[in-house]
Amino acid sequence: MKELRITLKTVLVVAHLEEDVALICEALSDIDYDYITAHTGIEALGAITYQLPHIIISEIDLPELNGYELCRKIRTGIKTRLIPFIFISSSDKVDDRITALQTGADAYLAKPFNADELRALVRSKVSSFDELYQLSITDELTRLYNRREFLKRFAGELENPHATAVSLCILDLDFFKKVNDTYGHQTGDLVLMKLAEILKTRSSECFFPARFGGEEFVILFPETSAASATITIDELREELMATPFRQAGSIEVFHISFSAGIAEYPSMASTISELLSRADQALYAAKNDGRGRTYVFRPIMARNDRFWEYLRTRKGTFFEAPFNEPVSKLPYLPQTLEQIINLDFEVRSIGVLIIKLEPLFNLQSLRGQRNIDYDIENIKFIINWACECNFPSDTHLAVTNFFSYEVVALFPSIVDFSYNPEKFKGLCRDISMDFFIFILNYFFDIYFSGDVIYFEKGNPRKLLEEIEHIRDRVYLLDNKRDFFINIFNEVRHALYDSSSLKGVLEIKSFYNLVSMEPSYHYFSSSNFIIKTDFTELLLSKSIAKSDDFEKFMRLFAESFSGEIECPIVIPWVAAIEIDEYARLLGRALPDKKVVLMLNESVLESIPAELLAGIASDLPRNVSLGIDNCYIGNDILNILSTADFSLLCFSENIIRNIHLFPERIKIINGLKLFADELGIPVLARNILLEDEFQILKDLRISHASGPFIANLHQGS
Repeated sequence: MKELRITLKTVLVVAHLEEDVALICEALSDIDYDYITAHTGIEALGAITYQLPHIIISEIDLPELNGYELCRKIRTGIKTRLIPFIFISSSDKVDDRITALQTGADAYLAKPFNADELRALVRSKVSSFDELYQLSITDELTRLYNRREFLKRFAGELENPHATAVSLCILDLDFFKKVNDTYGHQTGDLVLMKLAEILKTRSSECFFPARFGGEEFVILFPETSAASATITIDELREELMATPFRQAGSIEVFHISFSAGIAEYPSMASTISELLSRADQALYAAKNDGRGRTYVFRPIMARNDRFWEYLRTRKGTFFEAPFNEPVSKLPYLPQTLEQIINLDFEVRSIGVLIIKLEPLFNLQSLRGQRNIDYDIENIKFIINWACECNFPSDTHLAVTNFFSYEVVALFPSIVDFSYNPEKFKGLCRDISMDFFIFILNYFFDIYFSGDVIYFEKGNPRKLLEEIEHIRDRVYLLDNKRDFFINIFNEVRHALYDSSSLKGVLEIKSFYNLVSMEPSYHYFSSSNFIIKTDFTELLLSKSIAKSDDFEKFMRLFAESFSGEIECPIVIPWVAAIEIDEYARLLGRALPDKKVVLMLNESVLESIPAELLAGIASDLPRNVSLGIDNCYIGNDILNILSTADFSLLCFSENIIRNIHLFPERIKIINGLKLFADELGIPVLARNILLEDEFQILKDLRISHASGPFIANLHQGS
């Protein structure tokens, strides 16, 4: 049984002297409240920025910002203007009382105040505030909770350290537009109200329904598995389907059903938006498969998500398609600023976070521009995720385009950030560290900077100048460049000394995803910290000429020949001609099967007749494969031109593939074509279970990476 959690009302007490704070708190001691205290007006605003109270009790004589000014600022905030505000003052003059009421105060008590009167005022004002708040968090038609309150409750459940499982259902009435068109919107409203009534009868600590908009409803199931939630939803559908509906004045009866999608936290998602996205993807699949059913999310259902787009736009993330930068699909900075200027609430300051990515190497020449584009898509998603996880869910967010791999995130503040800039800078550090951890295996160093700037609506140029000043103060989170250089130097030293490559490199495997047995080998750095596969980068930085590669392969054979039981894939180094490279491979490992992997960006520059000639003149134990495939326009022609024995997808396209439905589609299409040609398909460097599940659904045969290796060890 779920334990009932009681949320206490919060009182903000603002008084200059500690004894005055204590006096007010003591007067309210027999009412069970939580207390926030502040000794100055600025300190009070800083506290409100990060936690909204249910009522504010303040003195007038405060340092830095007096009580009148504090109250005026509270009344200008879109989130704070309804909070009850009580003044306590040593003055009992009529003029002071009038001034207090003119600034927006709800009550005024002169010292020494009567404790009973204060308690009565607080209870009355909080009760009135609760009624207004209740109206603001419920849907007018159905009287279910609205989207904002649902997300607040949702966030509270995910933050609960004792939560084991939280399931989420999104349900959508089937053919509801037809009901409105046939029987009229009044009848449609009756259907919505009846469904809401059915949902409300189930309301409990473990069943929290809300209307998300239109004919879409959401239900939160705290401490409930997806399987249990499915049973409940199917019972609700049967109850609704058994309910007869008719248009006013008509004897014709009709029935209606709904489709539903369910996802479970934390087994299927780690954030609010991710869980909503996956439940919506399951709903979409249920609709596609005939409606009137409940589906639990599976990775193959991944697709473009309406709910994430809905949440993002409603939260105030400013994305205007006509002004998007073409690679990152993020809006340009000037247009973003224009939208902030036109907001319908007052903005006194803007929090600015700048994250700059510096490529460690020339990635375009190594893997091609399209692989970089895949990474930029991932980075854009991770930036949104990191901001969402660390910042209040109802705070507006604007993200600008990449200027040389740069992201500028703007946070227009509801309450002035400049009263507590250190708190905002701490949030910037948290966002940047989360971002850093998620792209630890990307070839980028990360710089970041964050600060608060004053906002002058009529002077956007000054705002741009302030952003430039923050950009000039970025600093490095971690130096990965030196780390990689040390690894490259280890290989060079081994070549120079003709020493064993063991300890510097190690043999790793692609595993058959059915038998979980090794099917192909490859080599990579033995450093366990870096999980990304950078074999081609390591070779390109270590090999400058044929003599280097010949020496490398001799040392490699001496070090690892006994460990190679399957065909081994080795990437081509552009410093050496392909035919010479293949000859050296065949000579170094004469009794092993070797697949020479050619990057797709390289293949596009090789004439078809030359490629066919190379493939027909290889050593008997060497064959060709396509490596780091990012699926360009010419890949089908390339596969049809020469005799390839292997196709390996780029890890850039595999990263977080469950979040990018277009990638799933193109990988599936190419995989089907490769199947027709009899070419085995590999996926490189799988880090997440979600990536693995997509590969299984797509029937990819072989994969490598830490997650796959762990599965092999477990089997």
